[in-house]
Amino acid sequence: GGIAMLFNFLVSPYIAWKSDRIWTRLGRRRPFLIMGLIGAAVGLFFIPFAPSLLTLIIPVVIFGFFFEIAFYGTFDPLMNEVVPVPQRGRNGAIKAVFHNFGTLYFGIFLIGNFDYYFAGTKFKGEQIIYWLMAVLCLIMALHFALNFRETYVAPPPTKQRFTPWGFARDLFGEHQWRMVYLLVFIQISLQAGLANLGGLLITEQFGLSKQQMGMISIPMNISKIFIFLPLAGFLADRVDRMKLLLFGVVGSTLYPIVYWIFIHTIAGGHPTYWQIVGFEIYNGCVDVMANISLAALFFDFIPRNKMGTVFAGMTFARGSMRLISSLGVGVWVKYYSRFFGQPGVNDYSSGLLFLFLFGVVGVASTLYVYHERKSGRIIEYGKLECTQESQTPSAEVAEAGVS
Repeated sequence: GGIAMLFNFLVSPYIAWKSDRIWTRLGRRRPFLIMGLIGAAVGLFFIPFAPSLLTLIIPVVIFGFFFEIAFYGTFDPLMNEVVPVPQRGRNGAIKAVFHNFGTLYFGIFLIGNFDYYFAGTKFKGEQIIYWLMAVLCLIMALHFALNFRETYVAPPPTKQRFTPWGFARDLFGEHQWRMVYLLVFIQISLQAGLANLGGLLITEQFGLSKQQMGMISIPMNISKIFIFLPLAGFLADRVDRMKLLLFGVVGSTLYPIVYWIFIHTIAGGHPTYWQIVGFEIYNGCVDVMANISLAALFFDFIPRNKMGTVFAGMTFARGSMRLISSLGVGVWVKYYSRFFGQPGVNDYSSGLLFLFLFGVVGVASTLYVYHERKSGRIIEYGKLECTQESQTPSAEVAEAGVS
């Protein structure tokens, strides 16, 4: 798994950057996407056959390499080119609904049958999981090959050779792109959690069973799918997305500090199952509002001919900030427990204080990006392009596409 994670820094940023600089008969994003999905399917198919850790590395590396090309290299840029700017909020909500349904299906039907034989055959659930995912990847590759068409965007007039310095300059050299990466930090501040310590907080510190811990996410996912995601998608296309983001970030930042105060002053250190569920539903609500607006905002600030390049920088920023977040909360809990807790006891709830401080920085970052947009120092290229296209006669658009 660690080997595959390296591709997040080594493969997908280059692929995203390169996809802005080519044009083929299939387009510029689709060739990478189709190739990546087929390669990922091959890796998934052979994973269950690996008899040892050494041989497992080969299909895992194949899967990780091609998965990065498809999903972290060109998927989001292509998706946001296909979806019109005014509909990106609803697109993010629909995507999140599918994601939550997929999570429920995976947990109940796939992982739940991991050790059982399938339909009287000699194949177990652990094999079916990988083969099912491989088939889905092939179906997606066929879908992108047959049902998608990219609108022509001229590559740079002179072929740009790859150099580390030129690559870094393209990704980080402009203030506009650095503001997009600041939005990535805001997203990580929303998604930051207790990581593996969250399970220990529920079971070890609060005393709930693992079954109860697993059940906590069900009311939250159901409320997300049927209430908060449709509402967030509706609002993200009808109100100022920056204001909706600010609302969500402030609400998300209040969650850990209010939860920590509740645990230690009202619940006596051991909240009940339904109290935990209530806080999780609230956190899910405000996080959804912010994340759906963010999903659209990212590409509102990026012109079509730079989507791959800036997405490459977003990949670097996201990976680095997730690493800082996950390591930071672990270090915080360790030393907070040592200096302020009982000897030999880890206070996992103290991680909520770290998340609060992380969120405060996220609020400050949101206010700064809001100010930069209001002052005109960052431009919503996506909306400008949408306005220009709507004012272009259809015949001229057709002629431009042919040329």
